[in-house]
Amino acid sequence: MTIMMLARFFAIAAVAVTAVRAQVPSLGIGFGGGTVCGPSSRADEPSCPAPSAMFVVVGYWAASKLVGFLVFRRHFNGTKLPRPRRNVVAYFLNLLVTTVCLPIVLIAGGPLLFDSEELDDPAHRLVWFFGPVMVASLYSWELVFRLDINPSLMAHHMCTITLAILIAISIYDMEKDAEADFKRIVEAFDQNDPAKAGEIRALNEERMFIMTQSFRVAIIVLLAAMSEQPSFVALLMHRSQHRHTSTAFKVAAIWSGVSKTALFVWVMQIYSAMVRSKANEYCDQIRWCEPWRVLCPVLVILLFLTQLWATYILHVLSKRPRDVCQKQRSYGFNSQQESASRGRPDLSGSTV
Repeated sequence: MTIMMLARFFAIAAVAVTAVRAQVPSLGIGFGGGTVCGPSSRADEPSCPAPSAMFVVVGYWAASKLVGFLVFRRHFNGTKLPRPRRNVVAYFLNLLVTTVCLPIVLIAGGPLLFDSEELDDPAHRLVWFFGPVMVASLYSWELVFRLDINPSLMAHHMCTITLAILIAISIYDMEKDAEADFKRIVEAFDQNDPAKAGEIRALNEERMFIMTQSFRVAIIVLLAAMSEQPSFVALLMHRSQHRHTSTAFKVAAIWSGVSKTALFVWVMQIYSAMVRSKANEYCDQIRWCEPWRVLCPVLVILLFLTQLWATYILHVLSKRPRDVCQKQRSYGFNSQQESASRGRPDLSGSTV
């Protein structure tokens, strides 16, 4: 219970942090003089994490009420206990949100993801809103909404939220520095000092490279969260006592293992290229360059480990006898208490 309360506090604090506005003085963590969205025109638009995150969380709460009302009217009649009922609502909402967000992020962010090109403003807004904002807000809502949650899933959600907040803050800082350097370049030319202008331009180009690749890494990591549809479908089939549940879990386990490993390798390849790039020479002059060197592999590896554990759990669930699962649901067993009484780990809620 204490761990769950800490997770809920973290989720609420995460949403509150993204709501910091320009009027708040510098907090020593990259804020001050603007929103976490950066000094560009995106600062006051819906794609900005600051004004939209809290509204999105409220929207998830309203949607959960609607989903619960519609789902439990005719389906999942055997699900009586509050804990599994809330899990079913979370599965449905995760399935709906990620299914909508995934194609939008892939299409709008395609040039960045696959060709490492900077996005134009409309595409950037779409990727921001349907990537970091929607996913981090969804996980914040889920940490508060669920009655309890598996430690591995909790770690996964908290790492993802942390990544989304850090990328918003760091891009804001780097955008602000890039604008300041542009003014310095103009001043250098006005003072007939092309050598100084060239040095500042070179620094700015490497800063933009770090900013673009950091955002690219964050979006690829979030793609892992947006591609869990087979897992949610399998869990919903499990709760509805569908006869093909074992097959669904097997497909979900294969998809999870293959897709998460591929995305992990992709991210580490980009990170390796960043470390070996020319930007290394300017890293001590670029805000967030050194922190990202450390935080990027730590967060990515932690997320990958939690995803491997989720894949293992899906595999175990695919092997569980169907009649045992049906008996537990029919008699309303609390799976956590029942598993503990038999000395087995609780597998419910371990994946998503």
